[in-house]
Parts: sequence; structure tokens; C-alpha cells
Amino acid sequence: MENHDLSVIFRLSFGNAIIIVFLEYATNMVGYILINIVFYHRQSKVPESLLFILELCSCWITLLIIRCWSKQSWIDLIAPRRVNKIIWCPTLVSIAGIYFLAGFVATYALYFLPMPAWVADAFREPGWLAAIFGAPLVEEIIFRSVILGGFLCQYSQNKAILLSPCLFTFVHLNPWQLFPAFFFGIFAGWVFSETRSIWPVLVMHIIHNGACHAEGYFAIYPFGSGHKPPPCWTLVLGMVLLSTGARFLNPQNRVPFRKG
Repeated sequence: MENHDLSVIFRLSFGNAIIIVFLEYATNMVGYILINIVFYHRQSKVPESLLFILELCSCWITLLIIRCWSKQSWIDLIAPRRVNKIIWCPTLVSIAGIYFLAGFVATYALYFLPMPAWVADAFREPGWLAAIFGAPLVEEIIFRSVILGGFLCQYSQNKAILLSPCLFTFVHLNPWQLFPAFFFGIFAGWVFSETRSIWPVLVMHIIHNGACHAEGYFAIYPFGSGHKPPPCWTLVLGMVLLSTGARFLNPQNRVPFRKG
């Protein structure tokens, strides 16, 4: 494994992180509104590929502004550090555990507090391309590489890992996604802090979103429909997979951040 320090090297306060999140959200929303206005007049549906491009463009604009402000290189901001191949197997096992645990909790939430139809319509997925690839790429760059990377230079590791998913959870807006998003953010933050690389967390996020999207596409619901409590085996399996994967993640992949 090449031992290059490609991590973010600027300090980032929580207040500045909020500005970054608002900037990313604002650029995305402006583009989304303009696109919908154009296609509304054409009386046609917005192509999924266009929503995917919009996510990438809004992320690029946000990164460009951050780069001008922080004076960092693109590599420092995105943190594409190579990691030891040995971490991929426990990473995949861990994300399988998170999938089952998050699904169990989310289904329980739907059972006790059913989601209104208008909320389900408001948070309908924008399409498989944006949901499976666009959202993970943008969110991992912004929330892990940039924000968590900056937090790790400003705060202790534990505090940084706890603060980052607070913002990550907030942007999801859907109350029924709060715990799954926060739980995923905690674990992804820990993995990023150990590897200092975007690749493991990006792959985790893509697999998780892909599995969730596949549930609806193939009409396979391992946790039930939310009309009754989810089966307990999903909780047990999730705990076993997550604890096993986390146990074998190699802590020697860790590279200290340079203080700036």
C-alpha cells in the first residue's frame, strides 16, 4: 500500500460546515427548480440522467468554491487515497450489517408511525442513477472528505465523527430516515477516519443505496411492508454482520492528518 498523505489539511469549524452544506443544498435546489420549470412547460418528465448530472454539477460548484477558499488541491479535498485490499471484505460485511440494522429500525418506525402519503410523494427517489450513484458520490465527497476531514483537524476524532453525521442526517429531511442516516453516518465516519480515503465509504454508500432501491424495483421486502413489526432475524443478522466486519477492519490503514 502506498503511504501517501492525501487527506484534507485545513481546519473546519461546525459553523463553516453548515455554510458548506447550505451552499451544496442551495446550488442543487436552484438547478432542480430551473430544470423542473423547463420540463413543466414541455409537459414531459425530467430525465433521470439529467438529475444525475445536476447532482454532479452542484457538487463541483461547491468544491470549486471550497477550493478557492481553502487553497487546497483537488486531491486534498476529495481524498482518493489508496487503501489496503484487505479492508474490502470486512467493509462489505459491515455494510450488509448496516443494511439489515437500518432496515429493521426504519420498518419499526413505519409500523408505529406510518408515513403519510404526501411525505412519501415528497421524498420519492429521483431515479436509480441519481439515487444509487449520484447521491453517494456527492454526499461522501462533501460530508466525509471535506467536512469530516476538516473536523478531524479541528476536533478530537470522536467529536468529529459525531458532528459530521448530524449534518448528514439533516440534509435528508425525511424524519423516517433520521436514525438510518445518522447510524450510517457514524459508521462511515469511523471508516473514513481509519482509512483517510473516500473509496471505502463511497463503495459502502453505493451498495447500501443500491440494495434499498432494489427492494422496491424487485418487490422484495425482507423487513416487511411496515404494517407489522420487522422479523427479529434481520436485527440479529445485522448485529452479527456489523460487529464481525468492524472487528476485522484493519486499523493499520490509518494515516494521521496533517495539521493546518
